[in-house]
Amino acid sequence: MSILTGSGWVAKLLNSHPERIRTELAVHKHVFNILLWELQQHGIGPSKHIMLKEQLAIFLYTSVTGLSIRHVGEHFQRSNGMISKPVNAEECYNLHHAQLGNVIEQIIGVIKRRFRILIMPPEYGMDVQARIPPALCCIHNIIRMYDPLELDDIEGFISPPPPDESEEVIGVIANGITTTAERLWMLERWGAIAQNIWNSYIAKRV
Repeated sequence: MSILTGSGWVAKLLNSHPERIRTELAVHKHVFNILLWELQQHGIGPSKHIMLKEQLAIFLYTSVTGLSIRHVGEHFQRSNGMISKPVNAEECYNLHHAQLGNVIEQIIGVIKRRFRILIMPPEYGMDVQARIPPALCCIHNIIRMYDPLELDDIEGFISPPPPDESEEVIGVIANGITTTAERLWMLERWGAIAQNIWNSYIAKRV
């Protein structure tokens, strides 16, 4: 994490060795200034809390490093909301979807480190290959559940409760081409989920 504020880090970057800004942001100083000018010409300016230079630097830095919003926020000493603030239900849904995707990628990374077959070309037919990942996920979960060396606190382990058969069925595996009615149902479902996420986000900001 930088010991400077975001604006301080950007100012130092612009006045340091010409190649440093290219390393950090993938552009030279004159290109950075051109991008800044182009944004201004299109009516884009500073926000209430962040100058345009820093906004551009945040975008470029995030694009170059691929770091999470939390890590970028720590680098620029900004809150997550400052780095990425959704303005409607769709943006809020996309943000949470991306964050969930990062978590899933981390989980897959854990599975890959345990079972190297997932990163090596397997010598099996596609019908078998398709069954390998879910089988290994199941084995991984069983290891985590029942191997004392894998548990953070064996004393506090509680068997998962049986599934609630009264819970709403939200979908089944498709068998054939998606119909128009199914697409409409999916869009309505997506809209409801996005709106619920947005309502929760707004409530936390109040």
